[in-house]
Amino acid sequence: MMEHFIHHRNVVIVRRSQFELDAAEKRAHILEGFIIALDNIAEVIKTIRESADAKVASLKLQEQFGLSEIQAKSILEMRLQRLTGLEREKSIRNTAKSCKQLRNCTVY
Repeated sequence: MMEHFIHHRNVVIVRRSQFELDAAEKRAHILEGFIIALDNIAEVIKTIRESADAKVASLKLQEQFGLSEIQAKSILEMRLQRLTGLEREKSIRNTAKSCKQLRNCTVY
């Protein structure tokens, strides 16, 4: 009976850890895209303004800046207030935090 309980707890912990790892990886990936966009903000805005629609803008961002589809979509959905210097620093801190979580999750 105790062996089944221990096995079950182990399965639960592994699944939860994998879920947290996947979430941290996705978040870090999106934040990396934000940093690329913020570093090239003038070109990003120009590309978006010159695009006929969101799909074309997404494809152009992916092509021009080497972004993934998820990153491009997140950039297009980003509110303009995120373009401030404070938000850039916040994105960098969040990326560092996500990377630290990734390292912690992959230790074992």
